[in-house]
Amino acid sequence: MTSSTTDPRKTKLLKKYHTLLCRQGVNNEAKMAMLAGYGVESSKELTLAQLVDIIVKLEGGCPEQEKQKSPLEMWRDRAIAAVSDYLRVMGVGFFQKEYEKCTYEEKLKRKAYAIGTIEKAANGKVFGKISQKQLASLYNGFIRTKKDMLAVQRSAMEILSTN
Repeated sequence: MTSSTTDPRKTKLLKKYHTLLCRQGVNNEAKMAMLAGYGVESSKELTLAQLVDIIVKLEGGCPEQEKQKSPLEMWRDRAIAAVSDYLRVMGVGFFQKEYEKCTYEEKLKRKAYAIGTIEKAANGKVFGKISQKQLASLYNGFIRTKKDMLAVQRSAMEILSTN
């Protein structure tokens, strides 16, 4: 009653099953006990339905583990964070409040403002259409500009304090 391992769906599910076991650090004894609960000795003996069931259980076992983001999504998040920090240093009003103390609506407003700033910096491109390479470039540009602004502020404060 075992499915053929030449089935591409089963091959994909087996790979996902073993990846989840590895990520969660499941030892061999626990894995064998899990398989015994399905009446099999090897993961290759599991049916498609059993594989799906066990994968759902394994995924549910680590709710704190976020699905891994794509590199593009990570660069989007980085760019938003860099622009938000830049706007804070530049003195934009609603970026002065600590992020953790913001309401949900304030957080959305800040994110929308940061995304609008990124779109302007990207010559009007829609945020979702900006390439990973351009996001990385914008990220680095805003980080460098923020550092430069902080250096200028420090210099100005030194000059003012000596006069």
